[in-house]
Amino acid sequence: MWYVIRILLLLSLFSNPVLRAQNSRVPQADPSGSGASAPPTASSDAAGEPLRVGPYLALPLSINAAQIPDGWKTALRVEAMPDMGLHVLMPVMSSAGLYGAMNLGFHRADFVSRPYTAINDSNTRMLSVACFEISPMIALPYAYAGLRIALPLSASMQSYDGAVNSTNYRDSNGAYTSLSSVCKPILELQAGGQLPLLIDAQGTLYATATISYQLGSAFKDGFVSRSVLYDGAALTASQDPRSLSLSIGLLYLFEL
Repeated sequence: MWYVIRILLLLSLFSNPVLRAQNSRVPQADPSGSGASAPPTASSDAAGEPLRVGPYLALPLSINAAQIPDGWKTALRVEAMPDMGLHVLMPVMSSAGLYGAMNLGFHRADFVSRPYTAINDSNTRMLSVACFEISPMIALPYAYAGLRIALPLSASMQSYDGAVNSTNYRDSNGAYTSLSSVCKPILELQAGGQLPLLIDAQGTLYATATISYQLGSAFKDGFVSRSVLYDGAALTASQDPRSLSLSIGLLYLFEL
C-alpha cells in the first residue's frame, strides 16, 4: 500500500497547479541571518491551513466476494440505506498535498444468497449487519486510501418477499440466538477519489467514489453461517461471506 501512496503523492505534485505554484516560491531566509533557507516542517506547514469537517452521503453497490457453495449464487445489492456521517480532513503537509482524514458514521454490510435454479423472492435471502463506522485514511488532493473499522450495532436475516425478517437464528442445539451477538468488527481496505464540483464561501462540494474490500470474516468463530445463508450447505474458510463494494457519493467540507 505504501508504494501506491507514494505514487499518488508524486502524481498530485505534478498534476496540481496550486501545489506547483507553492513549490516554486522562493524559500524564506533564515531569521537567524545565516542566509540559509528555513526547511519546512510538518507542523509549521499544516499550521497555515484550517481543519475541514462536513457531512458525507454514499450509496454502496456490493456483492459477496467469497467463494459461493455449489448450488448457490450471490447477487449485486444496491443498499436501500446509504452510508452517511461526518468526514474530518486535517492537513499534515499541505505543501505536498498530504492530509489525514477520518469518516465517522453509519455503514451497513449486506450478504445475499439465492439458489442456483428456481430463483424467486422467497428463497433470495439477505443477511444485513448495521454498523458504526470509523475509517482513518491518508488523503491527497484527489485520492485517498485507508481502513474501515465497522462496529456491529444490529443484524437481521430477511427474504426479498418479506416473509422472513428475523434478528435471531436457530443454532445447532435448536436454541434461538441473536444474530448481532455472533458478529464481530468488520475490517475493510478502502481506496478512492474525490472531485470538487462546487466551491462557495462556506466550503466545497465533492463527488466521491470508493472501492472497499473486506478482510476476514464478519462473524465470530463457531458461528454456523451456512445455516442462515445456505440452508446447511457445508462451508470452508474461503466461503465465509465477505463484501466487495463500490460507493458513489457526495461530500461537503466546511473550513473551521
